[in-house]
Amino acid sequence: MRTRGQALLAAIVVYVVGLVVCGMLLGVRNLYAGEPPRVSGERVTGTAQVGACDRVGPVSTAGLGYWWNCEVTVTLPDGRTVSSVVGPSIVTPEDRDRPPTLVGYCSRTEPDDCSFTQQGRNLLLGLLAWAATLLSLAVLAITAFVGGTALLIGLLGPTRAVRWFGRRSPSVERTPQSQTPQSPPPEPSPADSPYEPLARMAPGTGSLLIRFRYPDPLAPVYEQSRPRLSVDGTDLDVLNWSTHRFPVAPGQHRVAVSALLPDGAVIGGVTATVTVLDGIETVVEYEAPADATASGVLRTEAADAAGTDAAEDSFPRSGWRFLLAVVALNVGLCWLLSTFL
Repeated sequence: MRTRGQALLAAIVVYVVGLVVCGMLLGVRNLYAGEPPRVSGERVTGTAQVGACDRVGPVSTAGLGYWWNCEVTVTLPDGRTVSSVVGPSIVTPEDRDRPPTLVGYCSRTEPDDCSFTQQGRNLLLGLLAWAATLLSLAVLAITAFVGGTALLIGLLGPTRAVRWFGRRSPSVERTPQSQTPQSPPPEPSPADSPYEPLARMAPGTGSLLIRFRYPDPLAPVYEQSRPRLSVDGTDLDVLNWSTHRFPVAPGQHRVAVSALLPDGAVIGGVTATVTVLDGIETVVEYEAPADATASGVLRTEAADAAGTDAAEDSFPRSGWRFLLAVVALNVGLCWLLSTFL
């Protein structure tokens, strides 16, 4: 429950901060009301008659601040009149007494479909305005993804989030995790030590280097959990998702790995036989699953292939499914806000 509350709080903070930053960037962009640096369509100029105006703000789709959205009827040089709504604050109610001259860009296929701005073009300010627009879109996308991910985890809880948005991994060899030890229990190295694979060691010795990883789409879930490791039936302390080294005797060892979620659920169990060669360090990588009902994956880089064939299956990602869920959640949230606010 604590993890779900923290995720919901994080989602609120991300949404608020992201929307404020996005609103500020849009407000900066709207300070420039001249012609854009480059735009498609036929350029026309005409005198505008300002009609009804609405004042929006301090928070709107135009960004932070107060802005005018006004109806205009523009008379073009060829005698045609085009009606449109312009904003933010390209024209104001004060322009009713002194009709302004506006510049429009009209669709070549639909001449009455025009967008109008004020006369004049400042290349530098126009480029800065477009840069602010692009940056605001990037901030909005990051906010939607990060906030949506945190909100999804907060609403479902870590276990359901893992269970609902993953695909089953290919089957791997499984054996009971409780076994009679085949060799003395290895002593783990400190969990926070940096590790690089060892060179050839003295004869009669061996080493097991295990890298613990999790799928990127569910990083917020696994960051609150830890791996669970057993070698030859003996449980070993693993405090975090990093790299750990264990001295072991040369020979075959049964390695069982799973993931322990914050609520105590154990998922991703996989067991495989790993062969540690005499005087050589064996490097093993465990990747946690993206589905609570699926197995993790063990990959061995330097071991007897005969002992690890069952654990060499590829790991299917669930990023698209998780991304679609986050997008759907953001769309639903926008619909609720537009409906009730």
